[in-house]
Amino acid sequence: MERNDQGRKNGDNRPHQWSTTKNLQKRTWARLVFGGGTPSAFSDSSPYSDEFVELLGWIITEGCFPKPPGDGTWNHVSLSQSERVNPEKTQQIRRLAAHFTGRGFTFKEHKARPDGVIPFYIGADLGAEIRAALPEKQLPPLLIASLTLSQAEILYEALIDGDGNRHVGGGDYWIQVDQGRIDSFQMLAVMFGSRTSQKTWEALNGVFRMTVYTRDGGTSGSTKPTLEDYTGTVWHPELNNASAWVARRERTTYWTGSSGLRQDPALKLADLRTALKATEQSALF
Repeated sequence: MERNDQGRKNGDNRPHQWSTTKNLQKRTWARLVFGGGTPSAFSDSSPYSDEFVELLGWIITEGCFPKPPGDGTWNHVSLSQSERVNPEKTQQIRRLAAHFTGRGFTFKEHKARPDGVIPFYIGADLGAEIRAALPEKQLPPLLIASLTLSQAEILYEALIDGDGNRHVGGGDYWIQVDQGRIDSFQMLAVMFGSRTSQKTWEALNGVFRMTVYTRDGGTSGSTKPTLEDYTGTVWHPELNNASAWVARRERTTYWTGSSGLRQDPALKLADLRTALKATEQSALF
């Protein structure tokens, strides 16, 4: 579905407005945008090829960095996929293997194991570049920020193909046991302008599930905002003008912002704390 720069369907050009919890309490209903927007933080150019970016997604989800039994270092990388269970995904990896082999790199497919899993061997020539881009098989924020929008979409799709799930009713899931990788995936999704939330499956020994929502918000009636007095230390950036940004609280991303309250010298500290508490719960609608 094509959307305009307000994140809505084309033709719906109603402007977004900022509101605090206090104002929302006076309304019987209002549509709130908790997350969502237009991607604008990706690079205009990239140091990587599209195929290399796609390969990184498969390495994070289905790859391994083998370690030598003793001292020393290895640079080769292992990758595997089940042709019996996932024939289409196996073909995607074969396509990448043919691409890099054609450019002189070592990317070999070995005989399928009895369970149908096919191992791929990536030599030290290409493996060293992969390991440098993904230290400890982590997805660094600087790498994400260096991608173009189209490459970020390629990476996202490869990650979902590897360890995710696309729901017919809307929304994607990505499953990981590593908190660092799940945080990086959340950053990637947020940079697309998507609303996200992390959940932990305690029944599965702390496995993390990242949800990427297709809907960008809800309504004031369903969220039931409340205003509370607060005593304690408040973190708040000091800005000259009112600003808005995406933030994360308890692993859920949302819009928040500053209303420029520090510009009023007559505002008492107690009032500032209360007002900041309201601002922290602000929503864009």
